[in-house]
Amino acid sequence: MVISGKMTTFAAIIFTIILKNVTTPMKKNHLIMSTLLFCGLGMFTACSDVKDNPATDPTTEPVTSAERKVFEEQFSKDMQAMADGFRFEAAMKTTTSLKEFIDVLDENALATQVTSILSQMLGGLSATTLDAFDEKEKAHVISLLKSRFGITDDELKDMQGIMIVDAYNSIGKMKLEFKDGQCNITNDADAFTIVSTNSNGETKTVALKFNDERDGVRFFVTRLASVPICVQLPQSIGVTMTTAEGEIVNGTLNLTTIDENQSKFISFKESGWLADVKLTANVNNRQESMTVYAKHTEQRAFDLKAAFEIQGKEMARVEFTDMHDQYTDEEIDSEEFKSMREMGPFFAGAYDVLKALKGKSVDNVAITINDNLVVNGKVDDIAKSLLALGNVRKLHGSQPGKETIDQYTQQLNGLVHFTFSQKNTGITAQGTLVTAQKELQDGEYQPAVALQFSDETEPQVLLDRMTATDMANYKTMMGSFQPLVTEMSELLISARKKGEAVVSSVKSTFGM
Repeated sequence: MVISGKMTTFAAIIFTIILKNVTTPMKKNHLIMSTLLFCGLGMFTACSDVKDNPATDPTTEPVTSAERKVFEEQFSKDMQAMADGFRFEAAMKTTTSLKEFIDVLDENALATQVTSILSQMLGGLSATTLDAFDEKEKAHVISLLKSRFGITDDELKDMQGIMIVDAYNSIGKMKLEFKDGQCNITNDADAFTIVSTNSNGETKTVALKFNDERDGVRFFVTRLASVPICVQLPQSIGVTMTTAEGEIVNGTLNLTTIDENQSKFISFKESGWLADVKLTANVNNRQESMTVYAKHTEQRAFDLKAAFEIQGKEMARVEFTDMHDQYTDEEIDSEEFKSMREMGPFFAGAYDVLKALKGKSVDNVAITINDNLVVNGKVDDIAKSLLALGNVRKLHGSQPGKETIDQYTQQLNGLVHFTFSQKNTGITAQGTLVTAQKELQDGEYQPAVALQFSDETEPQVLLDRMTATDMANYKTMMGSFQPLVTEMSELLISARKKGEAVVSSVKSTFGM
């Protein structure tokens, strides 16, 4: 059920601000990482108790407008529905199993076997030449060779061929088995399979089944010496995970070019591609599923849609369209953005994603909760928005003044634009951010989401308007995230450590 990481976008920005104050005392100063709800589209919070606001003078208290009254009544119903159904039992079991699976893998043994697999793949290469392509395909491949590998025109003239690895034939029936830190490889599996057995003899298996379809997408992956190497994947790859309880995860990944006339030699940075994924976790007859659809055009625009269902009911949907690159590699590598690595686990992960996304602006966002409550908006600059939130996070516990926090609130207001609406009431409220003293226990200021309806003159902070029941339901809903995100955080740290060791070993072996 874990789909990497962690897309840090509009959902992260809005929900971070909303959730800043809704947690328990024991979680103070803990920052929740991205969760399954948004497929890495983060929800997180700095944590403290939330106390009732001091009594205010009723003569100065805003009068509840007609629209707000209807909106808040429906909002309470949505909070109740989410609190009743928003539990991650299957996802938690899946995440725990995947973490235990990864923990057993010995990175040195894995690196050795990955190198062995790559060597076998290189032994099964097929060759083609540039002249074998039609003019359109040839032009596309030459463009990728130049941009992806830095190959010059003179090198192209001397290039004898392009080598292709067919993933189905090379690794589609391979099995790696880890036990007591040792890794053995066999070729008698029905899929590319990794099995890990812990000290108690408990076995967990993850398998990727490369379906036998010959028109898959080809990826340029590296350059060994002067020979560009491609990997050809089938269009569809099946994913399963099995534990002592049986198969707890199954799903599919489909990846194709945008249309049949496009080159199958694609680059994630430059070419057009489509990906759709569906993963389902089923534990103790409780089913939770995640569907993701992603599209990348050759104009460097990116669309993403993700939905999360529990027991067949859609609890949340996120749609991002027209995401565009914002920065160069050099700009993202600046000390300003690198500082996010010191702002806690979420922001460290966010920085890694931003390096891949190059900042990104998002023209259209729709986040739907309980198939009714919809947050619509846009983000002019995700990187700078997250940086502003990270700077607020760094100040937590230092009693910053209102003016200090307000500078970040105003930065966010200039970058993040949103409305809240309800499908069944037809009511829409304009969203804005205000600097509020929300954490009364320690008196700190922070940005807070405020809503203004058409029959009002001033915005009011969302959390201030929630009833005690709303708040209890909200805490119940968000409390279901804590065990899951803690486990996911540890999983990602372990996976990253082992992955880096493998990549370093492979690069060293092949002189990359």
